[in-house]
Amino acid sequence: MNYNKVTLVGRLTSDPVLSKSSSGVEYCRGTVAINRPTSSTSQQNIVDFIPFVAWRQNAVFLANNLVKGSLILIEGSIQTGNFNNTQTNQLVRTTDISVDRLIPLQSREETLSRRQANLNKTSAGAFSNNNLNTPNRVPQFSNLNSYAQPANSTQSQPNSAITPTNIFNNSQSSSTNSSLDGFSFDNKPKHELNTIFAETSDISDGFDDDLE
Repeated sequence: MNYNKVTLVGRLTSDPVLSKSSSGVEYCRGTVAINRPTSSTSQQNIVDFIPFVAWRQNAVFLANNLVKGSLILIEGSIQTGNFNNTQTNQLVRTTDISVDRLIPLQSREETLSRRQANLNKTSAGAFSNNNLNTPNRVPQFSNLNSYAQPANSTQSQPNSAITPTNIFNNSQSSSTNSSLDGFSFDNKPKHELNTIFAETSDISDGFDDDLE
């Protein structure tokens, strides 16, 4: 007579992830944490981490309805296996609980609350890492509205002089000259154009080509 039956009650150590075998069968691997009974109340609890694998409907249910920390009951059997580790070229033996039935031992509301708590922890950790590892790329300017060159600047100027008045007149005769670097001149008064070009008079970015 042979008998191989296991019943476990514990908590998931990670969020279940649904996978597929090479033959297309859905499965889910995980680990359940179980406090080992101790004879002394003063002794620190010992936790056993027992691996399991669920197949087909059990795997889908596990992945869709349970999260890290969920309390579950697992019924199944002990199964052993082995595989060849390609990195070390050694035979690795495995022992898992093959799940026949699993039962959640907490309400759906508690599961949803725990899922939200896990998401909050993940988000907080990612935010903290970004603050520590990402340099501040925002340049600091004493005056963001000042683009004037120093009085002793020797930067070369375009060959042909460009005045706000000429551009304003050309914009009314040709629709192709109605915008320049994102500025629309069709309906702008001259005093606004004067302000725009006063601020950008030191920037050489192809104004001549845009007006030809």
